[in-house]
Amino acid sequence: MRPIIILAVLLPFQCLSTTGDYISRSDDAPSGWHFYDEDPPKPEKEEPPIQESTTPITSTPMQPSAPAPLSSAWIREQWPKFRDAAIDSPTPENIRRVRLLQRVIMDKSTEFSDAFIQDSINTPLLNESLARPATSFAIGAFNAQQNANRATLLEEIGKKAGLWFFFESDCELCNRQAPLLKHLEYGGLDIQAISIDGPGLVSGLYPNYTFDMGQKHKQLKVARVPALFLVTYDGEFVIPITQGLHTVSEIEELIFQQSKTADLITDTEFNSVAKTQRTNRYQIPNDQIPDAERMATDAAYFNQILLPNE
Repeated sequence: MRPIIILAVLLPFQCLSTTGDYISRSDDAPSGWHFYDEDPPKPEKEEPPIQESTTPITSTPMQPSAPAPLSSAWIREQWPKFRDAAIDSPTPENIRRVRLLQRVIMDKSTEFSDAFIQDSINTPLLNESLARPATSFAIGAFNAQQNANRATLLEEIGKKAGLWFFFESDCELCNRQAPLLKHLEYGGLDIQAISIDGPGLVSGLYPNYTFDMGQKHKQLKVARVPALFLVTYDGEFVIPITQGLHTVSEIEELIFQQSKTADLITDTEFNSVAKTQRTNRYQIPNDQIPDAERMATDAAYFNQILLPNE
Protein backbone atom coordinates (compact mmCIF):
# COMPACT_ATOMS: atom_id res chain seq x y z
CA MET A 1 0.00 0.00 0.00
CA ARG A 2 2.81 2.38 0.80
CA PRO A 3 4.24 2.42 -2.77
CA ILE A 4 0.73 3.02 -4.07
CA ILE A 5 0.25 6.00 -1.74
CA ILE A 6 3.60 7.44 -2.73
CA LEU A 7 2.79 6.87 -6.38
CA ALA A 8 -0.59 8.55 -5.90
CA VAL A 9 1.06 11.50 -4.30
CA LEU A 10 3.80 11.84 -6.92
CA LEU A 11 1.63 11.25 -9.96
CA PRO A 12 0.02 14.67 -10.03
CA PHE A 13 3.38 16.42 -9.71
CA GLN A 14 4.77 14.31 -12.50
CA CYS A 15 1.91 15.33 -14.73
CA LEU A 16 2.36 18.96 -13.88
CA SER A 17 6.08 18.77 -14.46
CA THR A 18 5.58 17.63 -17.99
CA THR A 19 3.68 20.78 -18.83
CA GLY A 20 6.82 22.75 -18.23
CA ASP A 21 6.32 26.33 -17.11
CA TYR A 22 4.41 26.01 -13.87
CA ILE A 23 7.00 24.40 -11.59
CA SER A 24 10.01 23.75 -13.81
CA ARG A 25 11.10 27.17 -14.94
CA SER A 26 14.19 29.20 -15.07
CA ASP A 27 14.60 32.45 -13.24
CA ASP A 28 13.76 34.27 -16.46
CA ALA A 29 10.54 32.34 -17.02
CA PRO A 30 7.36 34.19 -16.23
CA SER A 31 5.69 33.24 -12.97
CA GLY A 32 2.37 31.42 -13.19
CA TRP A 33 -0.73 32.37 -11.32
CA HIS A 34 -0.79 29.11 -9.16
CA PHE A 35 2.74 29.38 -7.84
CA TYR A 36 4.23 32.87 -7.54
CA ASP A 37 6.32 34.88 -5.29
CA GLU A 38 4.26 38.02 -6.01
CA ASP A 39 2.34 39.47 -8.89
CA PRO A 40 4.27 41.94 -11.01
CA PRO A 41 3.36 45.51 -10.18
CA LYS A 42 0.61 46.90 -12.39
CA PRO A 43 1.64 49.93 -14.35
CA GLU A 44 0.17 53.07 -12.94
CA LYS A 45 -2.25 54.76 -15.26
CA GLU A 46 -1.30 58.26 -16.08
CA GLU A 47 -4.07 60.63 -15.10
CA PRO A 48 -4.92 63.05 -17.88
CA PRO A 49 -3.97 66.63 -17.08
CA ILE A 50 -6.73 68.68 -15.52
CA GLN A 51 -7.83 71.34 -17.91
CA GLU A 52 -9.47 74.46 -16.67
CA SER A 53 -12.98 74.79 -17.94
CA THR A 54 -13.66 77.83 -20.05
CA THR A 55 -17.39 77.51 -19.55
CA PRO A 56 -18.59 80.09 -17.01
CA ILE A 57 -20.22 78.66 -13.93
CA THR A 58 -23.73 79.98 -13.69
CA SER A 59 -26.25 79.40 -11.01
CA THR A 60 -29.70 78.25 -11.93
CA PRO A 61 -32.00 81.24 -11.59
CA MET A 62 -34.74 80.90 -9.07
CA GLN A 63 -38.16 80.68 -10.57
CA PRO A 64 -40.21 83.74 -9.60
CA SER A 65 -43.09 82.98 -7.33
CA ALA A 66 -46.58 83.35 -8.72
CA PRO A 67 -48.29 86.65 -7.90
CA ALA A 68 -50.62 86.61 -4.94
CA PRO A 69 -54.33 86.18 -5.77
CA LEU A 70 -56.14 89.50 -6.28
CA SER A 71 -52.84 91.43 -6.45
CA SER A 72 -52.49 93.84 -9.37
CA ALA A 73 -50.05 91.50 -11.10
CA TRP A 74 -52.46 88.58 -10.64
CA ILE A 75 -55.37 90.64 -11.96
CA ARG A 76 -53.41 91.72 -15.06
CA GLU A 77 -52.71 88.07 -15.77
CA GLN A 78 -56.15 86.64 -15.05
CA TRP A 79 -58.55 89.38 -16.16
CA PRO A 80 -58.24 88.78 -19.94
CA LYS A 81 -58.62 85.06 -19.35
CA PHE A 82 -61.76 85.48 -17.23
CA ARG A 83 -63.22 88.00 -19.67
CA ASP A 84 -62.54 85.85 -22.73
CA ALA A 85 -63.96 82.80 -21.01
CA ALA A 86 -67.15 84.70 -20.20
CA ILE A 87 -67.42 85.92 -23.80
CA ASP A 88 -66.79 82.51 -25.34
CA SER A 89 -68.84 80.60 -22.79
CA PRO A 90 -71.26 82.90 -20.93
CA THR A 91 -72.27 80.43 -18.25
CA PRO A 92 -73.57 81.79 -14.92
CA GLU A 93 -70.27 80.82 -13.27
CA ASN A 94 -68.12 82.56 -15.87
CA ILE A 95 -70.27 85.70 -15.86
CA ARG A 96 -70.32 85.85 -12.06
CA ARG A 97 -66.56 85.38 -11.91
CA VAL A 98 -65.74 88.19 -14.32
CA ARG A 99 -68.19 90.55 -12.58
CA LEU A 100 -66.68 89.77 -9.20
CA LEU A 101 -63.19 90.47 -10.48
CA GLN A 102 -64.42 93.71 -12.05
CA ARG A 103 -65.80 94.73 -8.65
CA VAL A 104 -62.44 93.97 -7.07
CA ILE A 105 -60.70 96.16 -9.66
CA MET A 106 -63.07 99.07 -9.02
CA ASP A 107 -62.67 98.80 -5.24
CA LYS A 108 -58.89 98.72 -5.49
CA SER A 109 -58.99 101.71 -7.83
CA THR A 110 -61.15 103.70 -5.43
CA GLU A 111 -58.88 102.84 -2.52
CA PHE A 112 -55.81 103.92 -4.50
CA SER A 113 -57.49 107.18 -5.57
CA ASP A 114 -58.47 108.07 -2.01
CA ALA A 115 -54.96 107.39 -0.72
CA PHE A 116 -53.46 109.36 -3.63
CA ILE A 117 -55.61 112.41 -2.86
CA GLN A 118 -54.80 112.17 0.83
CA ASP A 119 -51.06 112.14 0.12
CA SER A 120 -51.47 115.10 -2.25
CA ILE A 121 -52.96 117.04 0.64
CA ASN A 122 -50.23 115.97 3.03
CA THR A 123 -47.42 116.63 0.50
CA PRO A 124 -48.23 119.88 -1.35
CA LEU A 125 -45.05 119.70 -3.42
CA LEU A 126 -46.48 116.64 -5.17
CA ASN A 127 -49.86 118.23 -5.84
CA GLU A 128 -50.10 118.47 -9.63
CA SER A 129 -52.68 121.24 -9.45
CA LEU A 130 -49.88 123.49 -8.19
CA ALA A 131 -47.82 122.70 -11.28
CA ARG A 132 -50.75 123.23 -13.63
CA PRO A 133 -54.16 124.36 -12.35
CA ALA A 134 -57.15 122.23 -13.29
CA THR A 135 -60.17 124.36 -12.40
CA SER A 136 -61.37 127.19 -14.66
CA PHE A 137 -61.01 129.74 -11.87
CA ALA A 138 -57.43 128.71 -11.11
CA ILE A 139 -56.55 128.48 -14.81
CA GLY A 140 -57.67 132.07 -15.35
CA ALA A 141 -55.54 133.35 -12.50
CA PHE A 142 -52.59 131.22 -13.63
CA ASN A 143 -52.79 132.53 -17.22
CA ALA A 144 -52.99 136.13 -16.05
CA GLN A 145 -49.85 135.67 -13.97
CA GLN A 146 -48.13 133.90 -16.84
CA ASN A 147 -48.89 136.75 -19.27
CA ALA A 148 -47.42 139.26 -16.84
CA ASN A 149 -44.32 137.13 -16.36
CA ARG A 150 -43.90 136.63 -20.11
CA ALA A 151 -44.06 140.38 -20.79
CA THR A 152 -41.51 141.07 -18.05
CA LEU A 153 -39.13 138.35 -19.21
CA LEU A 154 -39.39 139.31 -22.88
CA GLU A 155 -38.42 142.86 -21.93
CA GLU A 156 -35.43 141.54 -19.97
CA ILE A 157 -34.29 139.44 -22.93
CA GLY A 158 -34.66 142.51 -25.15
CA LYS A 159 -31.93 144.20 -23.11
CA LYS A 160 -29.46 141.52 -24.18
CA ALA A 161 -30.58 140.36 -27.63
CA GLY A 162 -32.81 141.07 -30.61
CA LEU A 163 -34.30 139.20 -33.57
CA TRP A 164 -33.07 138.91 -37.13
CA PHE A 165 -36.05 138.55 -39.46
CA PHE A 166 -35.07 137.12 -42.86
CA PHE A 167 -37.70 137.55 -45.58
CA GLU A 168 -38.31 137.71 -49.32
CA SER A 169 -40.28 140.66 -50.64
CA ASP A 170 -43.09 138.74 -52.37
CA CYS A 171 -43.24 135.88 -49.85
CA GLU A 172 -46.87 135.52 -48.68
CA LEU A 173 -45.87 133.92 -45.38
CA CYS A 174 -43.27 136.62 -44.72
CA ASN A 175 -45.88 139.35 -45.22
CA ARG A 176 -48.20 137.51 -42.82
CA GLN A 177 -45.45 137.05 -40.24
CA ALA A 178 -44.40 140.72 -40.19
CA PRO A 179 -47.44 142.18 -38.33
CA LEU A 180 -47.20 139.40 -35.71
CA LEU A 181 -43.59 140.36 -35.05
CA LYS A 182 -44.75 143.88 -34.25
CA HIS A 183 -46.27 142.49 -31.04
CA LEU A 184 -42.81 141.29 -29.99
CA GLU A 185 -41.35 144.65 -30.95
CA TYR A 186 -43.89 146.47 -28.80
CA GLY A 187 -42.94 144.13 -25.98
CA GLY A 188 -39.37 145.41 -25.96
CA LEU A 189 -37.61 143.13 -28.48
CA ASP A 190 -35.69 144.88 -31.27
CA ILE A 191 -36.23 143.35 -34.70
CA GLN A 192 -33.89 143.76 -37.64
CA ALA A 193 -35.64 142.90 -40.91
CA ILE A 194 -33.29 141.51 -43.58
CA SER A 195 -34.26 141.09 -47.22
CA ILE A 196 -32.83 138.11 -49.06
CA ASP A 197 -33.89 139.14 -52.57
CA GLY A 198 -33.32 142.91 -52.27
CA PRO A 199 -36.71 144.69 -52.18
CA GLY A 200 -38.74 145.26 -49.02
CA LEU A 201 -41.99 143.58 -48.01
CA VAL A 202 -44.90 144.34 -50.31
CA SER A 203 -46.97 145.10 -47.20
CA GLY A 204 -44.70 148.03 -46.47
CA LEU A 205 -43.88 146.89 -42.95
CA TYR A 206 -40.30 147.23 -41.73
CA PRO A 207 -39.30 149.84 -44.31
CA ASN A 208 -35.91 150.24 -42.62
CA TYR A 209 -34.84 146.75 -43.64
CA THR A 210 -31.33 145.82 -44.74
CA PHE A 211 -30.29 143.83 -47.78
CA ASP A 212 -28.39 140.60 -47.12
CA MET A 213 -25.60 141.34 -49.57
CA GLY A 214 -23.16 139.10 -47.70
CA GLN A 215 -25.49 136.11 -48.03
CA LYS A 216 -25.62 135.71 -44.26
CA HIS A 217 -28.76 133.59 -44.60
CA LYS A 218 -26.74 130.93 -46.41
CA GLN A 219 -24.21 130.77 -43.58
CA LEU A 220 -27.09 130.32 -41.16
CA LYS A 221 -28.58 127.59 -43.39
CA VAL A 222 -31.92 129.28 -43.88
CA ALA A 223 -34.03 126.73 -45.76
CA ARG A 224 -37.30 128.66 -45.81
CA VAL A 225 -38.61 132.11 -44.98
CA PRO A 226 -39.70 133.77 -42.84
CA ALA A 227 -36.76 132.83 -40.61
CA LEU A 228 -36.00 134.22 -37.15
CA PHE A 229 -32.73 134.20 -35.19
CA LEU A 230 -32.06 135.48 -31.68
CA VAL A 231 -28.84 137.51 -31.76
CA THR A 232 -27.06 138.95 -28.72
CA TYR A 233 -25.90 142.53 -29.03
CA ASP A 234 -22.34 141.55 -28.22
CA GLY A 235 -22.37 139.12 -31.17
CA GLU A 236 -21.59 136.12 -29.00
CA PHE A 237 -24.75 134.15 -29.87
CA VAL A 238 -26.76 133.72 -33.06
CA ILE A 239 -29.49 131.27 -32.09
CA PRO A 240 -32.09 129.79 -34.48
CA ILE A 241 -35.69 130.37 -33.42
CA THR A 242 -38.06 129.48 -36.28
CA GLN A 243 -38.29 128.94 -40.02
CA GLY A 244 -41.74 129.28 -41.54
CA LEU A 245 -44.89 131.01 -40.30
CA HIS A 246 -45.54 130.83 -36.52
CA THR A 247 -47.82 132.48 -33.98
CA VAL A 248 -46.61 135.04 -31.46
CA SER A 249 -47.09 132.56 -28.63
CA GLU A 250 -45.02 129.90 -30.41
CA ILE A 251 -42.24 132.39 -31.14
CA GLU A 252 -42.18 133.55 -27.52
CA GLU A 253 -41.98 129.97 -26.25
CA LEU A 254 -38.98 129.28 -28.48
CA ILE A 255 -37.30 132.56 -27.52
CA PHE A 256 -37.61 131.67 -23.84
CA GLN A 257 -36.33 128.14 -24.43
CA GLN A 258 -33.33 129.26 -26.49
CA SER A 259 -32.56 132.09 -24.09
CA LYS A 260 -32.40 129.58 -21.26
CA THR A 261 -30.09 127.35 -23.34
CA ALA A 262 -27.78 130.32 -23.99
CA ASP A 263 -27.90 131.33 -20.29
CA LEU A 264 -29.51 134.67 -21.12
CA ILE A 265 -32.11 133.88 -18.48
CA THR A 266 -32.01 131.72 -15.34
CA ASP A 267 -33.88 128.50 -14.65
CA THR A 268 -36.06 130.38 -12.19
CA GLU A 269 -36.96 133.01 -14.80
CA PHE A 270 -37.72 130.31 -17.35
CA ASN A 271 -39.87 128.45 -14.84
CA SER A 272 -41.91 131.62 -14.23
CA VAL A 273 -43.25 131.48 -17.81
CA ALA A 274 -43.45 127.70 -18.24
CA LYS A 275 -46.92 126.29 -18.91
CA THR A 276 -46.19 123.62 -16.30
CA GLN A 277 -44.16 124.62 -13.29
CA ARG A 278 -40.91 122.68 -13.11
CA THR A 279 -38.79 121.72 -10.13
CA ASN A 280 -35.34 120.21 -9.72
CA ARG A 281 -35.99 119.03 -6.19
CA TYR A 282 -36.54 115.43 -7.20
CA GLN A 283 -33.11 114.82 -8.66
CA ILE A 284 -30.48 112.72 -6.92
CA PRO A 285 -27.50 114.91 -5.92
CA ASN A 286 -24.33 114.26 -7.86
CA ASP A 287 -22.38 113.49 -4.69
CA GLN A 288 -24.85 110.85 -3.55
CA ILE A 289 -24.84 107.28 -4.87
CA PRO A 290 -27.98 105.50 -3.70
CA ASP A 291 -28.41 101.77 -3.27
CA ALA A 292 -30.07 100.71 -6.52
CA GLU A 293 -31.61 97.56 -5.04
CA ARG A 294 -33.11 99.43 -2.11
CA MET A 295 -34.38 102.13 -4.46
CA ALA A 296 -36.35 99.42 -6.27
CA THR A 297 -37.63 97.51 -3.24
CA ASP A 298 -37.77 99.88 -0.26
CA ALA A 299 -40.46 102.56 -0.61
CA ALA A 300 -39.34 104.49 2.47
CA TYR A 301 -35.73 104.58 1.23
CA PHE A 302 -36.85 105.78 -2.22
CA ASN A 303 -38.89 108.60 -0.67
CA GLN A 304 -36.02 109.60 1.61
CA ILE A 305 -33.61 109.89 -1.33
CA LEU A 306 -35.92 112.12 -3.40
CA LEU A 307 -37.51 114.02 -0.53
CA PRO A 308 -34.83 114.10 2.18
CA ASN A 309 -36.42 117.02 4.06
CA GLU A 310 -39.93 115.60 4.23
